[in-house]
Amino acid sequence: IKFQQDIQNKVIPSDTDAKLTADIDLSSAVWTPIHVSAVASMDMLYTGTFDGNGHTISGLKNIASINIGEHNIWGFILFLGEGGVLKNLTISGNISEKETNQIGTFAYTNYGTIENCISNCNINAAAVYIGGIASNNSGIYARIKNCINNGNISANISTDITLDITHGGIAGYNSEGIISMCVNRGNINGDQYVGGIVGWAEKGRIDSSTNTGDLSAKDGMDDPSSAGGIM
Repeated sequence: IKFQQDIQNKVIPSDTDAKLTADIDLSSAVWTPIHVSAVASMDMLYTGTFDGNGHTISGLKNIASINIGEHNIWGFILFLGEGGVLKNLTISGNISEKETNQIGTFAYTNYGTIENCISNCNINAAAVYIGGIASNNSGIYARIKNCINNGNISANISTDITLDITHGGIAGYNSEGIISMCVNRGNINGDQYVGGIVGWAEKGRIDSSTNTGDLSAKDGMDDPSSAGGIM
């Protein structure tokens, strides 16, 4: 928690590396994403290497989302920037959230690399974008590789939402990024666009990835639903 606070308050640089040396129990804590306190979202990037070192962060249930414009967003790391790495970490917990509308377990938006990570985190949220690993995997340098989602995802979206709604076992939305050697085992009960690996994609690539979870999708306001084993 001190590391998160020091990054947020600019006590240490946003490219500072970190390595866990023990498991962490967050059941009695509120987790605010690792991010730099700033007005513009692109100034919030974490660009260091966070190495979970094979450890588990458990008991995740109380989250503090970050408001940007009309959106309340959350991830263990808010924005993982180009060159940033999050690896070798397991996160377990149960998130039930009505106010946060974009959620990714390990990152809200990944522009860097997330690898060798496992989510055992169940998410029940009224969120338009949900990803078992990242809400968004965006940019030509974005990589999610060798990651597993075991958590179930359930979304209950208000009927007055007009945004595209997309829920994926690995990423809610993929734009130009690469997802490889990933597995989704969680069941997804989502809205509009649901995918075992990615809910919706524009460009990018999905390689050597599998889904064994059960999928279901409800129609959006203006578009019929779509559920696919991969996307």
